[in-house]
Amino acid sequence: MRLIVPARGPLVRALVLGLVLCASAGAGVRAWVAGAVEPPAAGWVALAGWAAYALWCLAELRAAPHPDTGPRRAVRPLLLGATATAAGLVVTWEPSLAAATVPLLFAAVLAAAARGPVLAGVAVLTAGVLAVACGNLLVGSAGSDWWQVVIWTATTITFHVIGLTLRSTRIQHRQAQLLLDQSEQMQTERQKAAALDERARIAREIHDVLAHSLGALAVQLETVDALLEADPPRTERAAELVRGARRIAVEGLTETRRAITALRADTAPLADAVRALVDGVRERHTGEVRAEVTGQVRTLPQDVSLCLLRVAQEALTNAAEHAPGQEIDVTLAYEPARVRLTVRSAPPAPAGAPVRPRDSGGYGLAGMRERLRLVGGTLSAGPGPEGWTVRAEVDA
Repeated sequence: MRLIVPARGPLVRALVLGLVLCASAGAGVRAWVAGAVEPPAAGWVALAGWAAYALWCLAELRAAPHPDTGPRRAVRPLLLGATATAAGLVVTWEPSLAAATVPLLFAAVLAAAARGPVLAGVAVLTAGVLAVACGNLLVGSAGSDWWQVVIWTATTITFHVIGLTLRSTRIQHRQAQLLLDQSEQMQTERQKAAALDERARIAREIHDVLAHSLGALAVQLETVDALLEADPPRTERAAELVRGARRIAVEGLTETRRAITALRADTAPLADAVRALVDGVRERHTGEVRAEVTGQVRTLPQDVSLCLLRVAQEALTNAAEHAPGQEIDVTLAYEPARVRLTVRSAPPAPAGAPVRPRDSGGYGLAGMRERLRLVGGTLSAGPGPEGWTVRAEVDA
């Protein structure tokens, strides 16, 4: 998006400058032809002013497509200074040429203030004002009209102020355009970052769904293998577990599709979702699986609810895989300023026995910590007096 401003191309600028020059030169030619120019030296000074202004117009048009650099940056204010000096002298020195030189004086002061450096604008203004005063002195004491000097000086200063206003407007426009460009660039970067975050979220969602389903499926198949190798084989129970494994696989595929196509959909309340998750694990786990919700249940932000649900899912998958047949307790505690999820399984390992981290592969505990970090939460996992414990806490 670009700011829409009136067109100020070289053609429009050439038209304006040409009109000022033609109007001034036309008035001067009429006065000269009418023989009203006395002394003749004033006419030559006016002619020098027109020439300087014409050269400035050419330099302005040539520099329009290019920035002001090098000698051109210094030459153009000098041409405006020469124009203001010549025009200021003639304004009070030869009143018959005032109509021809006043436009030059005002145009030079205005252009210097609006388009040149600040010091150059002040210098051109000073040159023009001093020239007006000097022109009045050249007339002689008998014809001195200092009130005219005051009027011309005040009017010249007014045009200088107008030029400064135009300059300030142009600078503000450039700054606004720069800020707009920076804002667009920042918005583009934010969109890229959001896209990367969304990709990471999709990866976490798919991993959590697949890890949960495949982990449960692996537990079922291990149990089936043990039943078939028993003496005598327990085929009925094995067939029942095979059917359960098939159901887990179907559910996993369904959940994966849902995670891909409905990642932005609202989830069920966290307490209900945790209970449903525990019910599903209870059907496949040989040990007892309990769920408890404490505190005042309240609505949580969607990202917090989804994060804690995935942590519970990952922790239950790890517990079912590494502690088959052991009791699993899931506690969801709503506290005034935070929510705590605790998944505890299996008794502590015997003294001196190596402690093996419970991670189902893939992202596992690292994925849980990453999820919690994104919502401002923390995760702790390890053996404790009551068994292996995974605890997640989020301020919400």
